[in-house]
Amino acid sequence: MIMLDQVKEPFHIERVACFGRTLHEYVEMFNLDLEKLKGTSVLDCASGPASFTAEVQKKGIRAVACDPIYSLQIDDIIQNAQRDIPACIRETQRHRDLFLRDNNEEDASFLEEKLKALSMFADDYKKMDSCRRYVPAAFPHMPFYDESFDMVLCSNLLFVYSDVKTGGILRSSVFDYLFHHRAVHEMLRIARNEVRIYPVVGPNKRRHPFIEQLLEDESFFPYDMQFETVMMKDIKGATQMLRIFKKGV
Repeated sequence: MIMLDQVKEPFHIERVACFGRTLHEYVEMFNLDLEKLKGTSVLDCASGPASFTAEVQKKGIRAVACDPIYSLQIDDIIQNAQRDIPACIRETQRHRDLFLRDNNEEDASFLEEKLKALSMFADDYKKMDSCRRYVPAAFPHMPFYDESFDMVLCSNLLFVYSDVKTGGILRSSVFDYLFHHRAVHEMLRIARNEVRIYPVVGPNKRRHPFIEQLLEDESFFPYDMQFETVMMKDIKGATQMLRIFKKGV
């Protein structure tokens, strides 16, 4: 267990931040082969105002995003994101030792990328048929049938937003091990082939303790759990994703 005093200055973030990422970042976080994914279906869990769904559908991939913020009007989502994106950048500036971005120029590029994702997301969210792609839902119970999607993705929520004492960045978090246990099982229920989760480390740059508990949990023994190096260059030590395959697939 990581004690609170091991993190010199805890993040001044009290909840899950409202910002999303672009398709380019998803490709790097999850080693996605967009050509091979053509004709398949993908669910993005806790997507936030990411542009992944808006971008990838144009490439012949059926994508659906789910997040509790989709119960809000688009203007409220935009306002939340415009508040949280600069706040997150300020926190990364206070914790330079945890990130690969180490100067204001790189921070500006990061900001530009997040605003780009927000803009593309907002344009798609406003379309008449957007309710098919953006579903208001939260772990651990998702409104999808068993094996509804070929692949299920989850980035920058699980492990990251656990309590500081358990290896995450929140000083007080409801995302305990039981939450993670149920969330991963829910993704596996919905996935036809596999689940991919990124990142798998906390602010101490080590594999999150909940990962080891998942590996030792008998309820996950029927699945093949593997770690794979990714292309993403953002958080120091966050060089891997967790891939969970349904055996026999």
